[in-house]
Amino acid sequence: MTIAISVIIPVLNNKNGLTDTLNTVMNQSIKQTKYEVIVSDNGSTDGTLEVINHYRKINPKLILVEEKLKSSYAARNKAILKAAGPILAFIDANMTCPNNWLEKIIDVFKTIDPDYLGTKVLVKPKEKSLASIYNTLTSFHIKTEIEKNHFSPTCCLSVKKSLFEQIGFFDQRLESGGDWEFGNRVFSKGLKIDYSSKIIVCHPSRTKISELIRKTQRVARGKAQLKYYHPILAKDISKNYFKFKNYLPKRP
Repeated sequence: MTIAISVIIPVLNNKNGLTDTLNTVMNQSIKQTKYEVIVSDNGSTDGTLEVINHYRKINPKLILVEEKLKSSYAARNKAILKAAGPILAFIDANMTCPNNWLEKIIDVFKTIDPDYLGTKVLVKPKEKSLASIYNTLTSFHIKTEIEKNHFSPTCCLSVKKSLFEQIGFFDQRLESGGDWEFGNRVFSKGLKIDYSSKIIVCHPSRTKISELIRKTQRVARGKAQLKYYHPILAKDISKNYFKFKNYLPKRP
């Protein structure tokens, strides 16, 4: 049977998170012959490769690719080259999904025929810490991001594979913001961008203030890189680049 959809999971040193993801991604309602799962390892040293190889013994539909360049976007690009499905569904290691996740994605592409599709993310609090509650309340407003900023985070993005043939791959020079840059490239070409609240993936909350700070720092570095590599596209980001408040966590 022809593969209808390819799932792409980039990972770096996250064996426990990847285990959670594979447990749900590899137990979908559609036939296993209709989808493949590609894990793109970005140089893990914590036992992640052992987890991947364990699942490969259970299900040969799990494919491993390895990318030495330390970049989640480079890891995704490597997997895209390997993918056989006409639809690509991206999800991050540590996220989970319901067993009808792929079935719903395929259905939306059949009925609405988008080129680029963002979906809903539910943040699940891992514990009752202030950081966890804050992260749960303020993260992943995907519909707003698509309507106002023309992009979806890659962790909840599905696209036609042919899209990469039309406009190119993710910019792997970027530490953060590659999803924003790619989405705006799609938008500038007039391709069809859509959002579905019926397709849901789940993301665990960050539980420590230090984790929120590290994410904010990563986003800030990504904005600086966007300013450098894409000065025209990121001109509005550049205007506000030196405003410190833009790198603080958003108000709940």
